[in-house]
Amino acid sequence: MQSFNWHSYYRLDDIYDWLEDLSDRYPDEVRLRTIGKSYENRTIMAVKLTLKGSIRRGKIIVEGGCHGNEWISPAFVTYMLHTLLNFKKYENDELETIALMYTWIFVPVMNPDGYEYAHTTDRLWRKNRRGGYGVDLNRNYGIGFGAHCPDISNTESREHCGDSPFSEPESEAMALYTKDNSDNLEYYLSFHSYGQHIILPYSVSVEHKDNYNVVKMKAEKVASRILEKHSLQYTVGNNYDIEGYLASGTSSDWVKKALQVPYVATFQLPDTGVHGYALPPDRILPVCQATMDGLLLFFDPDIDKFLRSGDKNTQEHHPK
Repeated sequence: MQSFNWHSYYRLDDIYDWLEDLSDRYPDEVRLRTIGKSYENRTIMAVKLTLKGSIRRGKIIVEGGCHGNEWISPAFVTYMLHTLLNFKKYENDELETIALMYTWIFVPVMNPDGYEYAHTTDRLWRKNRRGGYGVDLNRNYGIGFGAHCPDISNTESREHCGDSPFSEPESEAMALYTKDNSDNLEYYLSFHSYGQHIILPYSVSVEHKDNYNVVKMKAEKVASRILEKHSLQYTVGNNYDIEGYLASGTSSDWVKKALQVPYVATFQLPDTGVHGYALPPDRILPVCQATMDGLLLFFDPDIDKFLRSGDKNTQEHHPK
């Protein structure tokens, strides 16, 4: 635990060893669970954090490591877990309030095969390892499946969505685990890179639906703080607003639509393309600190809960 810091990128076994050490040291607050196995039979691990003194108003799920080449994602998710667990040492009233308000659930590396392959063989590998060609797990969820996948039969595409919704063990495990924890689930955050964007559902639609404007106001507060205090500029919008195209089968869209979770967002962490996926190790800690600082404004403990509703015109599928 003393050697694990945010000055380097860690391999999967190192991350899991650190989580095991946390669980051993804080057995009443840190609970580990295997939620499934990857295509190559690696463990997909979830961490539930319930701090002593927590009032547990609701749950927050934090997803990381969906794409193998986005190493800053697991780094931030582990940093977020560390910060919440050690909130007392920061002497930050905002952080303390947020830490004690919720039950926190983290999946630091949703795509363990892709993450390891990016370390050992191909630094820019994005997908899982299905058949050696891989499936983009963030196109494999059961909402608008395949509608916006370029040439769905092209397995070489970096966004190949697979043969059917939840065809991949990783996306199926994550969806089932999220569904099992959907009671009183208030927030679902997915961390990716790169671009410095906060992308709101729905990526499958041009229109702004449900409580989009409410979530956008919260996300803009996050972006404003990060810009003011850390000089990093984020854009906020749905995928079409930001990227100019639609994307189907994303985890955030499915969670928002199928489970009607009030506050859902995908964070594309720094940078904007100078280093791209290969963000240097000396940028890890500053990025983590800036992101955590901004996120404190996203979890508003005073806001009324959004009444769950969904657009019934969008087709959705559930995992088996």
